[in-house]
This record gives sequence, C-alpha cells and structure tokens, in this order.
Amino acid sequence: MNPINSVSEFLNCIEKGRILVALSGGGDSVCLLSVLKELGADICAFHLNHGIRGEEADRDQAFCRELCNDLGIRFYTKNADIPAVSKECGKGIEETARAVRYQLLNEIADATESRYIATAHNGDDNAETVIFNLVRGCSSDGLCGIPAVRGRIIRPLLNSTRAEIDAYLKERQIQYVTDSTNSDESYTRNKIRHSVMPVLRSINPSVVTAVSRLCESVRNDKNYFEDRLLECGSALPADLPLSLLTRQISKRYEAKTGLSLDFAHINKIAESVKNRVCTALDLPGKVCVYVYYGDYSFEKRTVCSEYCVHIQQGITEIPQKNTKIFYGNENVYKLATSVTVDCGKIVGSLYARPRMEGDRIKVFGVSKSVRKEFINKKIPLCVRNDIPIICDDEGIVYVPYIGADDRVFSNSGRHILGLLCSETEKHNEEK
Repeated sequence: MNPINSVSEFLNCIEKGRILVALSGGGDSVCLLSVLKELGADICAFHLNHGIRGEEADRDQAFCRELCNDLGIRFYTKNADIPAVSKECGKGIEETARAVRYQLLNEIADATESRYIATAHNGDDNAETVIFNLVRGCSSDGLCGIPAVRGRIIRPLLNSTRAEIDAYLKERQIQYVTDSTNSDESYTRNKIRHSVMPVLRSINPSVVTAVSRLCESVRNDKNYFEDRLLECGSALPADLPLSLLTRQISKRYEAKTGLSLDFAHINKIAESVKNRVCTALDLPGKVCVYVYYGDYSFEKRTVCSEYCVHIQQGITEIPQKNTKIFYGNENVYKLATSVTVDCGKIVGSLYARPRMEGDRIKVFGVSKSVRKEFINKKIPLCVRNDIPIICDDEGIVYVPYIGADDRVFSNSGRHILGLLCSETEKHNEEK
C-alpha cells in the first residue's frame, strides 16, 4: 500500500496524540517522518548514535539533525557506547542496542509528553521476522509477526512494502542515508533479506502480502486460544488441552522472566505435565521449572548454599532457608511435622545442614534414599532444597516429612524434633 494511504488509515484507527518518531536516517524512518509531517501529525524525532560505526554513525546523526531542522521538527539525540554496554551486561550487540534504544525512546517520549513512539517497520520487515522465527524453531505465536501496536509503540508502515517506500522517496526526491552494515550477511536478518527473500519472490512476487495474511490468521487463532485459556481459570494444567497448556506455559514463563521460551522447552514441559511426573528442568533466564504431578511452577534458579546451624533446646532459626526447628520436651503449637526421639541416643550435638546427594535414613528397619522418599511423599521439587537435614556427630537423625532414624527414634521418647511453621508448610497448604 502507498505509504501515505497506509499511515493515513493507521492514524484514523488510533486516538490522536503526539508521536515520537524513531529516526535512524535510513529510507524507512525518513519516509515515516515525511509522511507524518505531510499528514499534519504532531511529531518530534529521536536518533540514537550507537557508537558502533564510527564516522558513519556521526554522519547519520548529523543528517537526522539537519533533516529535522529543515522540516521544522523538534529533534532529540543521544550517544551510547553499545559495545561497552554489551560487554558489561553479557548480551549480544543487537540485543543490547535494541534494549537501549527502546529505553531511551521511552524516556524521551515521557519528557516530550508523546503519546506514541512510532517505528518504521514495514511489510518486508514483518515477513523477514516471520521467516527468522520459523527457521529458529518457534511456536505458532512466532508466526504472528510484528504487532502494529504494542503498548505505546506503533508501526504505521506495516502495510507498506519496502518497494513502495522506495518509490515514495524517489518520487519526492527525498534524501536518506544507508547503513553499511545492512549488506553484511553475517547478520541472519540480512541474509534472509538479501538471499532468501529474492528466492521467495521468484516463487510468489506477492510473498510479503501472503505472509501478512498468514500473520493475521494466526493472530486470530491466538486471540481465540487466549480467551479459552482465561475461561479455564484454575483448572489443573495436566487437564488442559495441549494447545492451551503450551500457551499457558509460554505466558507464565514470559511473565516470570520477560523472555520468550523456545518450542523445544515448552514441549518438554508440557509432556512432563501431561504425564504427571515429578521433575525439574533448567531454563534460560536463570530459572528452573518444577513439574509435580500434573502441575508446574517457574522459580528463580539458586545454588543450594552450604550452612551448618547448631540446634539448641527450644526453637532454632535456620536463616538460610527461612525455616525453624524445634527441639525440646514440650508440645509446640502447629508443628508442620515432628517425631519423638530418645535424647540419650543422640551422639554429640545436633545441627542442621542442606540435603546432599546420597543422603540415606533408616526408618522401621529399612534404609531409604532421602531423595526418593521426598518423591514418594510428593514433596514439591521447588521446596525440597529448603528442607533442612538434622544430624548429630554420627549422621542423620531426622528428616522432616520422612521421620527419625531408627537409632534415635523412640515412641516413649520425651523429646520432640520438629519442623516449625516454614515456607515449606505454607507452600503445601497453598497446594
């Protein structure tokens, strides 16, 4: 669609307000700026110098400043050392540049009281994004393409192709700058643009329009499934249809981390939930997913810290795990779990430590793996590492929810060992 018609139709569908244009100086963003100016929109512009391309980046910045000055448009610009920021935060150059750019765009939009931030993504960008997601291995959501509106971000040129934008610029003899890295096919998106898209156009000259129709169809399906998911409310995840469960997993992960989870991980989690097994998986974003008997949760991945806390008579707090242990000869209200022990059989002093690989306890004459007993008793994975192991100088004395070791257990014992009102108890009550 002609850029003027595309932008005009878009503006008619949103409420009026000031628009901050993300201006790179390239053809797409210059076209967007020019069309918005021509249509009489209330606009200002922002340009970010990424500090990546040296003199060329300085040239782009100067060009954008001069262009806005000629058009009478308020212009704002910032410089950032993206390579340094990328190295500091341990993320890729492209990812870092995008994050910094949107952060600064939002700051300038707030300062200028702009209702919207307009980027110049076009139909070709949308098609290239869908192909990129497809090759990477995405869920169906990855086929939705670039949204026309996301919060305050708007993309008025999505219904225009790059060829239509070029024709607009040529007809009006509008100058723009070219980023030399756009031809570097070491970037995946550039390879798709310069090598893949021409092949697809030879098969179907209207491939951009075809991809756009696909995106619209998939977005409609997505909206339907998300409505269904809301209707399911508090249903056990294992009872959800697979199409709803995979979407629920994706949304919960994104809410926890702000990231998107790839299809392979989503599928693995869904399979474990459906089979009602008990397992844990490490995921990107420094989180683990804990699957337990038809349900699951995402938790921040933490290293089980070493500790050794001496157990006193009365209540001993274990600050590392926000847990308390009671040891004494009187009843304590609302113990989560407890046993009676013969204090005369305790060797040396009592202390609490974290669970270790290979821990075993002998209960009623049977030596049991602590790990397997937690599984048998359906203790959720997300709390097992928070349960302290109580030992004396000879070995394990007591494991909450499992019991006391035979060597110290006594039905007639007057001393009680128990776990007192812990986060574990709260978790179990919630479940």
